[in-house]
Amino acid sequence: MWIGVVKEERMTSRCTKQELGLVTFALVMGMWLRFAHSDRLAVEHFDEGVYASSLWYDAIFDDAYPMRHLYAPPLLPTLISFCGAIPGCEAIAPFLPSMVLGAATLLIVWWMSRRMFGQAAGLFTAFVAAFSDFHALFSRMALTDVPVLCFICLSVMLGVEGIAARSTRRMAAGGVVCGLAWWTKYSGWLPVAILVSGTAFWWLMAKFRKRTVLSPVELLRLNAVFVVVAVVVWSPWLWMLQDEGGYAAVSANHAGYLQGLAGWQNRLANHLTYYLSLEGWFGAAAIGIGVLAAGSRRWIELRRFTWNREADGQPASSSRFPSTELLQRTAVASIAMFVVGVTIGPVAILLCVALGGLLGRFLWPVTVELFDRAQSGDRSPVVCDGAGFTPADFGSAAAIDPLLSSSVVLAWFTGMLVTTPMYAPYPRLSLPLLASIWLAAGAGIAWWIEGVLNVDRRGGKVAASRTAQLLRRATMLGVGFAIGLTVLNGLQLNASRVWGRRTSLRDAAWQLGTTVLADADGTLQLPAPELPLDEDGMIVPWAESNAEGTDGDVPTVWDKVAEPQPVDTPLADMSRPEVGIYVMGEPALLKHLNSAGLIATPVQNVDVPAFSLKGRPLPTYLVLGPHAISQEEVFDNWAAINVRFEHVTDVHFVVSDIVLYNLFSPRWISQQPEARVQKFELYRLRGSREAPAGDGVAGR
Repeated sequence: MWIGVVKEERMTSRCTKQELGLVTFALVMGMWLRFAHSDRLAVEHFDEGVYASSLWYDAIFDDAYPMRHLYAPPLLPTLISFCGAIPGCEAIAPFLPSMVLGAATLLIVWWMSRRMFGQAAGLFTAFVAAFSDFHALFSRMALTDVPVLCFICLSVMLGVEGIAARSTRRMAAGGVVCGLAWWTKYSGWLPVAILVSGTAFWWLMAKFRKRTVLSPVELLRLNAVFVVVAVVVWSPWLWMLQDEGGYAAVSANHAGYLQGLAGWQNRLANHLTYYLSLEGWFGAAAIGIGVLAAGSRRWIELRRFTWNREADGQPASSSRFPSTELLQRTAVASIAMFVVGVTIGPVAILLCVALGGLLGRFLWPVTVELFDRAQSGDRSPVVCDGAGFTPADFGSAAAIDPLLSSSVVLAWFTGMLVTTPMYAPYPRLSLPLLASIWLAAGAGIAWWIEGVLNVDRRGGKVAASRTAQLLRRATMLGVGFAIGLTVLNGLQLNASRVWGRRTSLRDAAWQLGTTVLADADGTLQLPAPELPLDEDGMIVPWAESNAEGTDGDVPTVWDKVAEPQPVDTPLADMSRPEVGIYVMGEPALLKHLNSAGLIATPVQNVDVPAFSLKGRPLPTYLVLGPHAISQEEVFDNWAAINVRFEHVTDVHFVVSDIVLYNLFSPRWISQQPEARVQKFELYRLRGSREAPAGDGVAGR
């Protein structure tokens, strides 16, 4: 009867209104970061152009963009096409799937952390994920990485729930979501590796600790359900790939990105640099807020329970528990972690907390003890005359065995840490690693909070040694000194780049379209090139004239960047084509040219024929961008047939850092700042401008 009452109290306090209020605030702020200022977004990344081609290429050519199946399965392009059909969403259609699924990821990782490690972990993870600049940046891009991360997290969580509950249905549900992840990105099978390796490690650890777990046959059966369902859901796409060379063609393409262990440490350093460069003060502030929210919420709930017992005339567990000093310690830790996060970067401090927390959970399993007590209803104090456990503790405990949760997160973290730097160091590839760091750091914070609570339960039974007191004072002095340095150097805090403009390539595309139309009707007037001259009248070398921060009247490459363009009204009517444009290696440019009402099509080589209209040639143009110019085979081909073309002009644009990191290493970019400015080279097919134009549809 007594245990039944405890369990009833625990159920009513499982997730309080105050906790839900904090989580809601974090989610709203996270959505604000991801959805606000959508007018500053435009398709820019190469892969963004490929996925967004479903908005224009599929309808025009009644087929998928060339080789799109090599980049990803069709789920994201399909979602983008669906969003484009929603009235009023045409402008943000490429980004809407990532925005929505990115916001959903915040709710999922809170739920994961809450169920796996308890209330404190959930609150901390909710704030850290919501305010993550890195995740928010990619949530505002038309890429597969944020959507697939959403499905990966949900799939792993359903799998963990299925193992904990011995539920075949939940394992099957997790397999279905894993299949959706696989339909989003070819790495969508990651939940299979995470769950199988994590649960195997958990089974071994449980046997070593003599904890009661399911039999190996049952564990194998549940994991088999998960794997089989995931493969069945994904298999239709595998079958459809047979017309494109099968999965072997996809694997051969991916092999070009696999670089192995050689240079592993350099690529890991690149990923850390990406985090340091792209994370702003939002991330550091979230760590401090998360610690304060998690620690103070636990303290307030315990304190309220004590007050309620005293008000009802019942003896409190302990007049000293929870102590005011505990709340003070939480506030100091919050400030300290914010300061350290500002100093060394949010991800660096999260990584330290994650490593410490994962190791600590196995060495000193205080959260496992709390979970066991919550399951049994054991309120007995840790030591004689100490404070016992309360329904507030049980309501804050993990719902799943923390040993199982820690094993799965450890497998996730170590697997991603080892394998991510084995591939080409694209920043977006580290998003699954970042999610594991969130969860592991949440586990670490929960472990620390429950640990200091357990110490506080002992009351006067554990006196602080003189060494501990000196260490505490030294820590306080260090935190104060760090805060002072932060205040003095406050202007050097990384500003958030979440809402930075990514429209320069779109502006260049519209300027390019305007130039093509003017050249086609013979009205184009380009300014004479100005040679950069020094004070003696000598030509300044290109490298010097394009250096960032050049003073005086010397023109620089930054001065050539396309001005912002009005993009509300198309430049031409696609049903009445006036020109035809070939573009090589720039799917993002193609998207914007077609949005401007121009007929533009991708090509795989520069030996192109003239566009025709009802049998008559149209003025035909060719655009070469950074991706084409950098290919050696294109250069060789161009050298052989460039006499067929006449150079018209170059149009320059600025590449955002998040895209630039896909092209060059951070170190090289820091040494070559002018690399941020790229150009499109515009050529006209000789003799094509004299062709008359008329009604009809252009063909190749």
